[in-house]
Amino acid sequence: EPLGMAMDAEGNMYIADIGNNRVQRFTIEGRATKQWGPGADLADTWFDKGRAWYASGAKPGTGIGEFENPLDVALIPGKEGVGFAVLDTANRIQVFDHEGRAIRSWTLSATKRARPGLGGEGHLVYLPKAKALMAIVQNQARTHNLNGEELGAFSIEDGVPRAVEADPKGHVLLGYRDQVVRYHTEGYRFGTIITSDQIGV
Repeated sequence: EPLGMAMDAEGNMYIADIGNNRVQRFTIEGRATKQWGPGADLADTWFDKGRAWYASGAKPGTGIGEFENPLDVALIPGKEGVGFAVLDTANRIQVFDHEGRAIRSWTLSATKRARPGLGGEGHLVYLPKAKALMAIVQNQARTHNLNGEELGAFSIEDGVPRAVEADPKGHVLLGYRDQVVRYHTEGYRFGTIITSDQIGV
């Protein structure tokens, strides 16, 4: 069950497979080339209310390189190649280097966790200007450098966004049903940049 996706400059697609507790990489032609997660097993962890045991592409886990229902993936460009980071429903961020090795893991200070239901509950975005990651769980935003040190935290006054993206100036764009709002990474709300009239709602 793919939820979060990101594509690198070569057309490789990184997919957070929430139901299978794994991240997968596919070529532009759709061929799977790599999987992160400990391997297929039975699981009983599910994003929505829990299930009886089911066959999973990877067993859920709390160790580095393991995931508990990954929500989103963000690419991290670097001189040696593209790395990535993953946010899962345990409010954990893991960073992987350009060779796909898990190098760092930390848990968000957010008091809320992703709620049942798919989409709009957990987002991860790389901020290239700050060389930092912003995670949003429900309406709580947390920014960390790539070493896991928290740089800032704020509550989003507009509520839970459905989509999150960084703009070229290093601000964050939050998408809602009827508008797109721009925030500073420290929580200042610049205002609505796309209105419901423009969207056509």
